[in-house]
Amino acid sequence: MNKVDKVFITILLLLQVNFFDIFPISQAVTSSISGYSQKKLMLVIVLIYCVVSQLIKINKRENIPSFFGLSIFTLLFIVLIVTCYSAKTYSQSIVSTFLTSYYFLIILLYYPIKRSIINASSLYWLINIVSKFGFWVSFIKIAQSGLKSFFNINIFALNTTIDSASSESMRFTFLHFVRLPSSSDFVFFSMVLLIIGFVLFKKQLMNLKFMSIFIIDIFFIIVIGQTRMYILMVALILALMLFTFLKSGNKVNDLLLLTTFLVIGCTVIMLLTFRLDLTNGDRAVSLTIRQGAISYFLNNINYNGFYGFGFARDDLYGYLIHGTTTLWWGGIMQSGYNYDDVGVFGFLAIFGYSGILFLIIYLSQILLAFLKSNLKILSFLVLLVLVMSMGSLSLFNPQRIMYLPFYLSILCLFANQRGELFK
Repeated sequence: MNKVDKVFITILLLLQVNFFDIFPISQAVTSSISGYSQKKLMLVIVLIYCVVSQLIKINKRENIPSFFGLSIFTLLFIVLIVTCYSAKTYSQSIVSTFLTSYYFLIILLYYPIKRSIINASSLYWLINIVSKFGFWVSFIKIAQSGLKSFFNINIFALNTTIDSASSESMRFTFLHFVRLPSSSDFVFFSMVLLIIGFVLFKKQLMNLKFMSIFIIDIFFIIVIGQTRMYILMVALILALMLFTFLKSGNKVNDLLLLTTFLVIGCTVIMLLTFRLDLTNGDRAVSLTIRQGAISYFLNNINYNGFYGFGFARDDLYGYLIHGTTTLWWGGIMQSGYNYDDVGVFGFLAIFGYSGILFLIIYLSQILLAFLKSNLKILSFLVLLVLVMSMGSLSLFNPQRIMYLPFYLSILCLFANQRGELFK
C-alpha cells in the first residue's frame, strides 16, 4: 500500500465519520453533499481515487484476481437501467433521478481497495487506522451522551437527525446514557477489523492499548448505540472468535465452552429484552412499522414490471415510497416506511426482480470466496457480517455502502492468499 492509497483511504474514513462530529456539518453549506446519508462528495473522491489508482504503475503491484467483478458489474448495470426507466416513468429529469441513485457508484471503491490491500502489512495498516478512528468516534459519542444525560451539557455537534432528536427527547436511555446511534455503523466496522487483527496479528494487537479500544467500542455499541442488530451481531462474532481462540481437542473443554457461550447468549438476550425495552413502547411501534414496511415493499416488488419503485424522488412521490395510511375520518397520511429500515426488503423495493438476480450472483460469489479461502474462520466472519447485515442494516444503503468494498476486498484477499501470507 503506497502513500496515495493511504491518503485517499484516510480522507474517505474522515468523510464517513463526519470528521468525528466535531464540526456542525449539518448546518454548513456542504450538508447537501456530505453527511450521514449524503455521499456526493464521497463519490467524487472515490471516482478520483479509481482514476489515480489506474494511472499508478499497477503492473509493479501484486494484482489480486477479483471475485466480485460480476456482482459489481451487475449491480451498476441494473442501477443504470432502473435510473433511466425511473426518469421516464416518473417524468423526472435524468439528473434529478441520478441524484437519487448516485450512491450505488461508491461500490467502485472495491477496485482501488482490492489493489491496495494485497498483503499482511497493508491489511495491518488498514486495521490500525480504522480501529483508531473507531476509538475516537466511540469516545466522543460516549462523552456527548454522558455530558448531555448527567449534566445537560452539549459538546461538539450532532450532525444526524436521529442523534439530535434522541438527545433532545431523552426517550431512549440505558444506564442513564442517552442513545446516539448514528456512529454504530462505523464502530461495528472497526470492531470487525479489530477481531480480524487479533487473529492475524496477535503479537502487534494483543496488548492493553488495542484491548482497551475494543472494550470502549463494546461499551458504545451496547450503551450508546443501542442498535439491536449490532448488539446481536457482536455477541455472535465474539462467541465465534472466543471459540476459535480457546478451542482445544478436549471434548469436555469444548462442551464447557459451548455452555459458557450459551449462558452469555441468554444473558445478552435478557439484557436486550428487559433493559432496552425492545418489546415495549416506541421500540414496539418501530417493530410494527418495519413489519408493515416489509409487507408493503414485497407486495410492490413488481410495481414497474421488472423493477419496483425504482428511483422515484422522495419529494414528489413520498406517499408512494413511504406508504399510506387512511385515518378514521378519511384523510391520508404517510405510513413512515423507509428503505433503510428493512434491509434487503428495501433493496428489493427499489430493484424488484432485477434485484433478485443481483442478490443470487452476489451471494453465490461470497460463498465461492469463502469456500476457496484457507482462512475459513475469518472468511466466515466476513460472510456472517455480509449476510446478517441484509436483515435491517443493509450495506446497500447510502450511509453504509462505503463499508461494502472494504469487506469484499478483505474477503477477496483471504480467498486469494497464499499459505504463507499471514505467517
